[in-house]
Amino acid sequence: MSKKTFNDLATGTPKSWPAPTTIAGLARALSVPDDTIVLAIAASLGVPVRTHTSLLALQLPASADLLTPSERGYIVGIVKSLTAGRGDPDAPEESEAHLAGEVAELATSLGDQIDGGK
Repeated sequence: MSKKTFNDLATGTPKSWPAPTTIAGLARALSVPDDTIVLAIAASLGVPVRTHTSLLALQLPASADLLTPSERGYIVGIVKSLTAGRGDPDAPEESEAHLAGEVAELATSLGDQIDGGK
């Protein structure tokens, strides 16, 4: 990456989206993941960027990347069921009994999927 490109990115809004090699070089130079650079550039261009990462996402082990799309879907469903109506004014209120039933159903279905995949 040229000194001018680095200076342009560091001191103001970029005039155009940087090349992938520029993003990779900047990430390597700063010892951060490429997506951190991409999000920072997007934010500098006025794109709303969510900067808060879920505590649960931070706690997931690296092996979570080995889950199939279907398994990830079940986990997302379980989290949505357990958090329905909490802090999201658009989410429908659900009774605890209904939630417990949904969670049990999702867990059973996930277990069947895992057992069937062996």
